[in-house]
Amino acid sequence: MEKGKKVLDTARLRSYNWDRFTSSNKVSLSPCFVGTVIVTGDAQGVPVITLYDGESANDPVLFQFNGINGGTKQFHLQPPLKTERGLYLLFGDNATAVLIEYERLQE
Repeated sequence: MEKGKKVLDTARLRSYNWDRFTSSNKVSLSPCFVGTVIVTGDAQGVPVITLYDGESANDPVLFQFNGINGGTKQFHLQPPLKTERGLYLLFGDNATAVLIEYERLQE
């Protein structure tokens, strides 16, 4: 996982962090807004990733993203996707990397 710099969303005045993942992982242990998801896949088929509202794949599904075969696809979420309990990323078939821009909410 790579940690990134903050990105300012001037349209919504949000300050996002970004992290890059190469496998399933806990993204945030607290509620957050998700602003952008970038999915990269291999040449074997369409990459699939799933985001969950919580800390594992046993929590409620928020959204499933399908990338493009052998390439990269960006999803800009306006308004941002809001989680209530945290954020978990599950890699499915053919996904090789995912970059997520998110902002943790104050508790």
